[in-house]
Amino acid sequence: MNVIFEKKTDPFTFFINRALTPIPHLHNEIEIIYVKDGEASAYADSTVCNLKNGDTFIAFPNQIHYYKTHISGIFYVYIISSDFVFGLKNQFTNYVPQKNNFTCDSQIQEMFQKIVDNFNQNFNTVSVGYINIILGILIPMLDLKPNLSSDNSTLRSILQYCSEHFTEDISLGQVADELHLNKYYISHLINRKLELGFNDYINLLRVKTACALLLESDKKIADISEEVGYGTIRSLNRSFKQIMKLTPLEYRNQSKILK
Repeated sequence: MNVIFEKKTDPFTFFINRALTPIPHLHNEIEIIYVKDGEASAYADSTVCNLKNGDTFIAFPNQIHYYKTHISGIFYVYIISSDFVFGLKNQFTNYVPQKNNFTCDSQIQEMFQKIVDNFNQNFNTVSVGYINIILGILIPMLDLKPNLSSDNSTLRSILQYCSEHFTEDISLGQVADELHLNKYYISHLINRKLELGFNDYINLLRVKTACALLLESDKKIADISEEVGYGTIRSLNRSFKQIMKLTPLEYRNQSKILK
């Protein structure tokens, strides 16, 4: 499982997708999916939920989650910092849901729609207000249990550090020293949770960033190689082809044709 730690810069984001991301990821924020139309499976840690029209899914901070879209449609995606949720931060910090989904009644569906309608108007007050009401109704339905394991929180710290330093000459020993953890524990945790080695995860972050630069800029591949943390083009090419099954040049040229 290739899991990406996403470092969000905005405390509240909203977007509409025709399909949901199949890439396993986690972040410090709450993620809510409202299915206005379509069908998907949603995965949170070891649980799976089937979603259809009118259903909602919520992933708590630190939960690894991803989706498989079965029928494309209209999916509302809300990503919210727990700091914006009045009186409920303790629940999101110290508990996890035993179920991550529920079926919306007409009142909640209407509030989800009002967030969309007001998104470009008085976003901060109106949208945050509706999210607080929705979560106040939702939390009792999720059958919360104490989060007794520290592994997810530790994994988040490890992945966050990696996401901030992967362009440097990073090593497992460096991460262990900075986070005051045993490097063998870090290696075991990443292998168990992500099914990846430490170096494989660093390469995944570098190649993912290289893909974005190849698509969004005209930078030379040699410059991109250095920017994402590889000392040589040869190193970038080797990792890129292993993960993407293409060289960086082939990826850029193919993307231009698709556009």
